[in-house]
Amino acid sequence: MLSDILKVLIVDDDYISRTNVKMLIDWDNEGFKICGEAADGKAAIEIIEDKSPDIVITDMSMPVLDGASLIRYIEQNYPCIKTVAISGYDDFDYVRQSMKYGAVDYLLKHKLDSKSLLDVLKAARSAIMEERRIKQNKDEIKKQLVEEREVLRQHFVRQLVLGVLNEEKDIADKINKLDMKLENQNLIVAVAEIDDFKLVQEKLSVNEINRLLSSILNIITDIIKDIERAAAAHIMNGRFAIIF
Repeated sequence: MLSDILKVLIVDDDYISRTNVKMLIDWDNEGFKICGEAADGKAAIEIIEDKSPDIVITDMSMPVLDGASLIRYIEQNYPCIKTVAISGYDDFDYVRQSMKYGAVDYLLKHKLDSKSLLDVLKAARSAIMEERRIKQNKDEIKKQLVEEREVLRQHFVRQLVLGVLNEEKDIADKINKLDMKLENQNLIVAVAEIDDFKLVQEKLSVNEINRLLSSILNIITDIIKDIERAAAAHIMNGRFAIIF
């Protein structure tokens, strides 16, 4: 069984047609799970909001809300969900509408078999996995950029407190580039220090000390977050500086 089980919603006003789709393949063994079924597009939307399916297989001709309208709604509100259109009519207009609104593929009921259904489900799976991979990469890059910027901010505060930076223009440029909400004048510095830090260093490993310093800095950052213009950094040897 595949590790990533995708949830599938089946939408068709014909109970026999829904049953036929459910019986065509071994869903669990192929890495899919039927999370619900609906007889019209409106009922399908309620299930989508509740069950969050990955794939929606929908008939095109239905009462209340037809397949084209459902596909369009999904595309506009749940772009991560892939849709598969099914119809009993060999009608180009249905094909055009379903593909226009983002359906992965279009299947005709009288030609539907296990292979064609499985092929389109696998195509939907590939598209979903690729989009998830891209999103994960973007999230990781974004996280890395945030972490790198935070390191640079820490370095800036350290330089500022230690007097490495003393030119007003340089300080203003750094504040602007690092998107820090600090004034470049009239700054107040507060200092916090871990008691008996040398003794702490003797008792803890390097990793434990780093975790301790990081935890304390997180606490300080959390305390000052309500101050609109403030920043904090570990300076050295268990000493922390807060600028505001």
